[in-house]
Amino acid sequence: MMKPIVESGMPFGPYDESECFYVEKSDIYQRVREGVSMVEFCLLRKQKGKPVVWFVEAKSSAPNPNGTKFDDYTNQIKDKFVNALALVMSMILKRHSVHGNEFPDTFKSLSLSGLEVRFVLVVREHPESWLPPLADALKRRLNATLKVWAFSPNSVVVLNDKMALKYGLIRTFVPDAV
Repeated sequence: MMKPIVESGMPFGPYDESECFYVEKSDIYQRVREGVSMVEFCLLRKQKGKPVVWFVEAKSSAPNPNGTKFDDYTNQIKDKFVNALALVMSMILKRHSVHGNEFPDTFKSLSLSGLEVRFVLVVREHPESWLPPLADALKRRLNATLKVWAFSPNSVVVLNDKMALKYGLIRTFVPDAV
């Protein structure tokens, strides 16, 4: 079991090492990092018996959907999701010479033909009324990626910390345990 991943003031996990790839702290990301923004981590989950990779980005805040910085914010999040998808797929396809043990075997052996993904943004203490406009904006930004990869329109998920707790992504913060 991995230690919880603390990002943007939220404790994610703990997760089994076979189901979590901490992309942001990985050696491979450190090698390609310059000019490449990235999500925090990826989770491998099962849904209806099929593997689903969750690309998880955590933020401590998000701008008002009607504000001037909203477009820049959603573009930055979209870039992180697309870059993470590309990096994980390139690792599954063995495009990088060194994977190391940090990339779990369960990810390496994924069959790409039926793979589903979830692009999951978790924003700490975000008002629930702001979640749908943020999700809609990210779906628009990710539309080409969803279409090209034949991913479901439901692949984009935006949660606040309370919702992430219900989904088992985060847990109640216990400083001594982290």
